[in-house]
Amino acid sequence: MTLSRRSLLAATGATVALGAVGVTARKRSLEREPPGPPLHDGQNRMLWRNWSGIESSYPALRAGPATDDEVLSLLRDGPAPVRAVGAGHSFTALVPTNGTLLSLDGLAGIVDHDAVTHQATVLAGTRLGELGAALATVGQCMPNLPDINKQSLGGAIATATHGSGGRSPALHAQIVAMRIATPALGLVDCSRTEHPEIFDAARVGLGAFGVVTRCRLQNVPSVRLLKRVEIRRTDEVIEDWPALRERHRNA
Repeated sequence: MTLSRRSLLAATGATVALGAVGVTARKRSLEREPPGPPLHDGQNRMLWRNWSGIESSYPALRAGPATDDEVLSLLRDGPAPVRAVGAGHSFTALVPTNGTLLSLDGLAGIVDHDAVTHQATVLAGTRLGELGAALATVGQCMPNLPDINKQSLGGAIATATHGSGGRSPALHAQIVAMRIATPALGLVDCSRTEHPEIFDAARVGLGAFGVVTRCRLQNVPSVRLLKRVEIRRTDEVIEDWPALRERHRNA
């Protein structure tokens, strides 16, 4: 029998308590996880689940647009409700739909870049893990990143994904302009000077303002970082925390 991580943790905890609670704990340690939803529903629609398995749905249509115009067409004509999906990394119920599941994987890569301002226009379906290497080829890097790099750029911005460090804002603070596909207004280009009211609200829009198809990032020149991992006593870390934050970029 193959145990999942959850089952393994349950088994470990039960083993520790075995002497106190006897056979009942041992029985619980062998219990498997509850079964997940079926791979297909009654209409033979395939299951979609987010990475944690908490959220799921059976979309009527799965679409992978490769252009802004294709995104617009799906927003206007696809079975409703239309939901955009990146890596499915969010815990929240932003994506589940019995209508159109719109994957942005076909909208990936760097569109253009400026070596003077260190800005780059990036398609929203680009995964953060791939974006770092792509930016490095043009001498740029993002000033802050989360500890997990599997998210898409559009999804990370929409959900206020952040990294660590007292002087490092979340990813959406790096956006200087973006394009949003909307069924009513078409393609909307916005920034701090162009449609600023849309720009400020939609940077962490949770999908409520349309589908972000590309973003203009304010990056920094490429740098090399040294990562140090130490095991220290909790009381020492608490006492030294202000100094640690000052000495290190991320702490």
